[in-house]
Amino acid sequence: MLKLFRRILVLIIIIALLDIGFGFLLGRIMDMSPDGRYYKAKYSLEKCEEDLVIFGNSRAETNYAPFVFEDSLNLSCWNTGRGGQTLPFWIAMKNGLLKRYSPKTVIINVESDFLIPNLDEAYERAGFLRPFYYKHPEIRPIIDKISFFEKYLMISQLYSYNSSFYYLLRPFLIKGIDGNRNDKGWKTKSGNIANTENLEIEHINRNNKKINDNTLKEFNNFINSLVDHGCEIYVVISPIYGENIESTSSMEYLESMDMLTVINLGNKSDLYNNPNYFKDPGHLNVQGAIEFSKILSHKILDFKRADNIIR
Repeated sequence: MLKLFRRILVLIIIIALLDIGFGFLLGRIMDMSPDGRYYKAKYSLEKCEEDLVIFGNSRAETNYAPFVFEDSLNLSCWNTGRGGQTLPFWIAMKNGLLKRYSPKTVIINVESDFLIPNLDEAYERAGFLRPFYYKHPEIRPIIDKISFFEKYLMISQLYSYNSSFYYLLRPFLIKGIDGNRNDKGWKTKSGNIANTENLEIEHINRNNKKINDNTLKEFNNFINSLVDHGCEIYVVISPIYGENIESTSSMEYLESMDMLTVINLGNKSDLYNNPNYFKDPGHLNVQGAIEFSKILSHKILDFKRADNIIR
């Protein structure tokens, strides 16, 4: 029995050493990443000190061109947007930023119904940030909400990198696949949308959908934290091809908040009705992103001027 116990103990030690070793190796690979998703997340959590920071999903990542905002607003800019990520990921990025400094201005790209769904799946997608769990305790509350067992599973280094090997390695194989460093978080898309004939505009009016209480609570905490750090906040609805986004229950709630400014560019016909601006229905191409960013910059300047007059 003692011999069996020793063998089991040796096996556990070997597994633990392998886990630590592979975790260290994968961590070094992440630290050396030339660009890509983990480079971008690491920069956002550890180095970002830009005046203007953009939050959002893939439509933030592709639609907002930082150099346009820098030229128009005279503010340095970084785009933290990440495809497939919503509120929990934004909160994690925000926590990393505010631990080090406070941006002057924040732009948050939201979908017109973003306050409707619950966040269970969104927390799971935020598990992308597991490799930063121990180095960045400020993001642990987000990861811990994935499941009851998450904090215990995170003891394993290999578990931390579970399902991330592809995203860790591909920047070394395909340069710029998730955006170039010089683009400051902007992931450009080239090409134009197909099948644009006989387009019928869909007018979006969804004021009867019930807002999810927990999602609303998390969003309010997100905004209040930014307000407490003196950030000027703009919440933006960007265009979708063929959709005139007029009003939803989420948008109505946003417009009732006095600590932020809502800018709806989803109802701007020369954007949503122009196939030359879109790579696909939900994402602007380079030309469209630059034009959209110019329009948004001018809107922000108008609000800033009006605010100064009022003051």
